Amino acid sequence: MRDELTKESTEISQATIDPLFSEQLKNFTLRAIDGREFVRVKKMTEWLRSIDPETGMSHFRRLLQREVDFEEFLSYRRLFSEEPAERMDLTFCILLSIGQGRLLNLFREHRVVDRTLPVSLSSLTTEFTRVDELPTKWREIAEAFHKIQWKFIPVVFDVVSAHYTREFVLPIHKREPLTDQKGGTARLYHIEVLEEFLSSELRHSIESSQFDDKRDDLGPVSVRYSGV
Repeated sequence: MRDELTKESTEISQATIDPLFSEQLKNFTLRAIDGREFVRVKKMTEWLRSIDPETGMSHFRRLLQREVDFEEFLSYRRLFSEEPAERMDLTFCILLSIGQGRLLNLFREHRVVDRTLPVSLSSLTTEFTRVDELPTKWREIAEAFHKIQWKFIPVVFDVVSAHYTREFVLPIHKREPLTDQKGGTARLYHIEVLEEFLSSELRHSIESSQFDDKRDDLGPVSVRYSGV
């Protein structure tokens, strides 16, 4: 059995999570108005690809080297691809978050990459069972991956309306009712959405302005507009 799929290595344990990764993930995590968390994925992936001053390698490489032995690490070059169709930054973050970073290559072999997220629980529990050797507690790992993936793929609002299932997180982190203003039976609100969660078309089509809310440390990147 592959070393990375042994019982000892596949126990879901928060103790295996890299502390620097945990710190950065916490820094780049916000809470939506419905109480659910979402990650500033652009910031997170930029950090992941940035150089760690202590090792001289990217945090992605540093973290992967921490998860697998050196021989395996050398064979994982495709995991560092810059091609959008091949990138696994978010997939790796999800796996790291559940203490399963060493399973990244297994997910790549089954075409679970960033562009294919979200992946259904049925796919994780049926397609992966065709592998001859799977980690112990695979069902538990699959459920953990499926549950946490949604915070890493928040909706990006666009000019064209789209239907999202309830699992998707709407990255609206602030909402305030307009004073004494109502539209029919609906109440109007000021909502705040970070620019990184608006498509370029939407940013240009809505009346918006950048501002720096001193009550938070997000910087002058939020876009505020009225909504119902």
